[in-house]
Amino acid sequence: MDFVSSRLADPALDVGYFLADWQFRQADLDQAGTDQMYESFLAEYVSRAPKDFLMHIRLYEAVELVKCAVRRVQLFEDDCASRMSALVERAQWVIDDVQRTLVLRARRFSVARSVDTSLAVKRRCLQ
Repeated sequence: MDFVSSRLADPALDVGYFLADWQFRQADLDQAGTDQMYESFLAEYVSRAPKDFLMHIRLYEAVELVKCAVRRVQLFEDDCASRMSALVERAQWVIDDVQRTLVLRARRFSVARSVDTSLAVKRRCLQ
């Protein structure tokens, strides 16, 4: 074990790295099956994790996907441009998905706040 380069980090970093690495290695396989395994793993893992752990995982995954595109795709492969593009597009999709989730949360929060305010107003009026 190499303790020289070890460090404390967010556990989501390991999961995000695993997911990005797994997608990099599975690029040539059946995409539908790969997506199903990905979703199944993520759902099971996150069900036992603290709140917002999924957001951390997804952001680390996006960063690692870009790193895979830059560092691990061999420049002289026949399909290097398409592999790089696919990894970067996947990273963009992950970031967009996180952003959609955050926007939906913000909308739910603002709706909940407006409902709470109207209930408070009604209570004051009824008293």
